[in-house]
Amino acid sequence: MEVPVYYCIGNHDLVKGKYGEELFESIYGPVYYSFDAGNTHYIVTPMWVGDYRPGYTKEDVYHWLKNDLAQIPEGKPIVVFSHDYWTSGDRHVFSAGKGMDIDLDAHNLKAWVYGHVHINHITRHGNALAICTSTLARGGIDHATSAFRKIGMDSKGNISSELRYTYIDKSIVIASAQNEQAPVTKDGKLQVSVNTYSTVTQTAKVTYAVYMEDKAVTPQRSMTRQTDFNWTDAVKLPAECEGRTVTLKATATFKNGETARAESFFTYTSTPVEVKTGDNWTNLGGNPQHVAVTKDTLNLPIRLAWVKNMGSNVYMTSPIVVDGKVFAATMDENIQGKYSVTAMDATDGSLC
Repeated sequence: MEVPVYYCIGNHDLVKGKYGEELFESIYGPVYYSFDAGNTHYIVTPMWVGDYRPGYTKEDVYHWLKNDLAQIPEGKPIVVFSHDYWTSGDRHVFSAGKGMDIDLDAHNLKAWVYGHVHINHITRHGNALAICTSTLARGGIDHATSAFRKIGMDSKGNISSELRYTYIDKSIVIASAQNEQAPVTKDGKLQVSVNTYSTVTQTAKVTYAVYMEDKAVTPQRSMTRQTDFNWTDAVKLPAECEGRTVTLKATATFKNGETARAESFFTYTSTPVEVKTGDNWTNLGGNPQHVAVTKDTLNLPIRLAWVKNMGSNVYMTSPIVVDGKVFAATMDENIQGKYSVTAMDATDGSLC
């Protein structure tokens, strides 16, 4: 890659030998060290527990870390890399036993970068961020998507993060037109939702148009970005489209000049799907808390009622439908502050 690469030992890298880190050192070099880049001091710390016992102790790391920090000018930002995360509280104190404590917050700690929990996640603990990223090749063992992260540091140590998901080549999917159906809003506008992404570059814009018998019934329209993946819009189709088969064609243009296209056809209706709940309706699956429909409608084709972008990634959880509301949880993978548990009205997807 023609850039410096720094390695950090993990618990499974401690293997059988004269000492646990012997093989790692023979390939990658030392297991604890530090370096400067720009106005920031970076510290790499090792694991003192793992599959095999290392040749160093936690006390050894304490003395080395204390000496290292003594050379750093007061107020200079520091970032620590370690396989695991040391704390769940709001203070970052390295402790090797009685009388051997180092308050990293007092040394202007800005971030702790780790990977032990196999997830794409960022949390704030006091003044510092804890930043975890899944593996490049396979993602996390907890189903986190494979990714890599670009972390930026300005002269004052303020951090920016860009999470890039791997192995996605100019992908584009029309999420709101599936199974020859598409949802409309209460005022009869077609809901358009497109997911598009490319690992190597960002999406610059997404446009679309609707066609009937190869004739455009809408002009090319620009969509609004909701997240890294999702773009949305809503459009009123002409009355002549009612009950007819139409085709939605979308184009994603990426910042490197490449494009991706997708199209999907459906039968257009300006009438939104009616979703009802209450004691007078038959419950799906025999669960009295699920959204209910009439016995008559159970024999009708299932239609998509609405689409809703959650603003952040949804995984490791499924939406739950209770008392006419849809509850869904999202993860914060990129310091966006959009993680939430959200309740939506089951009839139209509006926030409750």
